[in-house]
Amino acid sequence: MGKKTLKALSILVALSFLSGTAYAANTATSTTTGTGNESEIFQHGDNNNADVTQADTNNRSRVTQNQDGNDAQVDQAGDNNLSVIDQQNDNTADVTQTAGSADNTATVNQGDGNANVGGSIWQSGSNNNAEIHQADLNDATILQSGDDNSAIVHQRLDNNAFVDQWGDRNTATIDQNQFNSGEANGSIIFQGGDDNIADSDQHEGNVSLIDQSGDRNFAFTDQQDFNTSVTVQSGDDNSATVRQNLSNGGFEEEPSFSNGSVVFQSGDNNLANVTQDVENSSFVDQSGNNNTANVNQHHTMTGWGKGEAFGNFSDVWQDGNDSDAVVNQDDENTAFVTQSGDGTNGRDLITINQFDDGDFADASQSGTGNNLIEVNQELNQVGGSTGVMQNAMASQSGTGNVTIINQGNAAP
Repeated sequence: MGKKTLKALSILVALSFLSGTAYAANTATSTTTGTGNESEIFQHGDNNNADVTQADTNNRSRVTQNQDGNDAQVDQAGDNNLSVIDQQNDNTADVTQTAGSADNTATVNQGDGNANVGGSIWQSGSNNNAEIHQADLNDATILQSGDDNSAIVHQRLDNNAFVDQWGDRNTATIDQNQFNSGEANGSIIFQGGDDNIADSDQHEGNVSLIDQSGDRNFAFTDQQDFNTSVTVQSGDDNSATVRQNLSNGGFEEEPSFSNGSVVFQSGDNNLANVTQDVENSSFVDQSGNNNTANVNQHHTMTGWGKGEAFGNFSDVWQDGNDSDAVVNQDDENTAFVTQSGDGTNGRDLITINQFDDGDFADASQSGTGNNLIEVNQELNQVGGSTGVMQNAMASQSGTGNVTIINQGNAAP
């Protein structure tokens, strides 16, 4: 090495200290075994680390990290697997696609903002697709085993997500956003079997759990503010849809109200629909086949902190086949529905409609076939509540029973 070269290197080292610039202590390691594997690593900035190990044939990996202590680890074994990691700021990502796997795709993108911590994709099988898109302090884990599964997670700010799927052709989607409240969202999806679909959309401090086992089950959860939803389905061709919305009607005060929904379904071809807003609670438990439960609860408040907290409550139990239950409530209503037995040649049916001013209804049917209970309670007095309480209870055992109860009138 000549004197001029040594002098030039000395000048560069001196300038680096004088400028105060801390160049990154980057580390990149790539190990390839087999044929046709490709690895591309680009790092710029502070304390980055990338470790890629690929085996077998035609695997591709791309890691791009830009500034601040990023870490990425990719371990691929099998054939034709693809992994892409793009990170900014303090991110951590881990992708593992196991030996014997083929044609799997894993994508982790953790965006800008404050430190992102998390990532992690594990896939076993063939033709699986997993994507994690995060910004800021999010954490996500995806585990998939089987063939043709898909899991996609979108998160913004301080959210947590976990997806575990085993079987074939399952689809899981989680989309979470945290806005002004500072309350994080959390979503967990478990799916075992084939052709199941789970979708969780959440905004502002919500918690969602979806657990499905069997084939061709569908679960959808849509929550806006401070809600909790649990959906557990076992069997085939079951469907559960939960929509919960807490809206303060434009008032700036943060509400202390929240909705809660629990749906349990076991058997085949069961259907549950739950729609709620403003401190409602709903519990639906269906076992058997071809049962349907619809719960719609609503209350409109004139302003936060005015009067006591209102809340509708609904409890639906159905055991047997071909039973229907419909519950519609508004304001301080409570309804219990219990059906046991089979509806043959004309299904069991319970319909409860309640509106305004502290209604209570309890309906229970036991037996097989052609039972009907319909309860309609309505009281809407001009000028506000009169404090009138309405109660209705009906219990039937046997076959061919009919009970209809109508109470109260709406003011003209």
